[in-house]
Amino acid sequence: MSKQDVLQIAAVLVLIVALLGVNDLLVERNVERYLVSHPEVLTRVLKQNQANERRAAAAKIRQNLLDHWSEIATVRAYSVFYNGNNITSQLIKISDVANPGNLNLIATDYRCVYCKGDRDAVERLLKSSPNVRFIFIEAAVLGSESRELAEAALSSADNENYYQVHYRMFDGGVLPATVSDSAVQLASSHRQLAELLGIGSTPLYVLRGEVHIGSINPASKDLSR
Repeated sequence: MSKQDVLQIAAVLVLIVALLGVNDLLVERNVERYLVSHPEVLTRVLKQNQANERRAAAAKIRQNLLDHWSEIATVRAYSVFYNGNNITSQLIKISDVANPGNLNLIATDYRCVYCKGDRDAVERLLKSSPNVRFIFIEAAVLGSESRELAEAALSSADNENYYQVHYRMFDGGVLPATVSDSAVQLASSHRQLAELLGIGSTPLYVLRGEVHIGSINPASKDLSR
């Protein structure tokens, strides 16, 4: 259990006592015994709180997307799509293939276990949505090692299909001997984009303009129409 979870549980206890309108030690102990005997209550409260926080964060990112579109539109990134035979990648400006209403964006970090866990579902999503363009962003939110991996992936993509590089990097792909200056600059622009949007964790999906924070099953989204 994280420190944040402990604080949330403490807040629930305080709230319950406050709602009862008493401050009696006996009541507090009874409440504590009840919650210990019924941990599902705390679990339900914590899950609801986390869901509320995610919805609020997603709404904020959506608003940032609208407010800063003129800056976001000029960022270069790989557009990944299934052409009916293969998954291919093209380095483009975001505005070349999307606007705030139809944007499909996937932000990941190669050290994120949830991103790795979602990658096969992402591939199914690509294949179930022929010619739908997905912008891949190297958010690299987990520190310097993540930044180095992002730079390595983008550098390798100078000579390979970016999507193939991206997929294998989650398994600790072979790093290039040198990293191109253009890849370093591109990775930096992606981190700036993540900061501009307010992305603090990965994976993050924007599917037809709708923001989803955290691991989901994107293959359940029908974007083919």
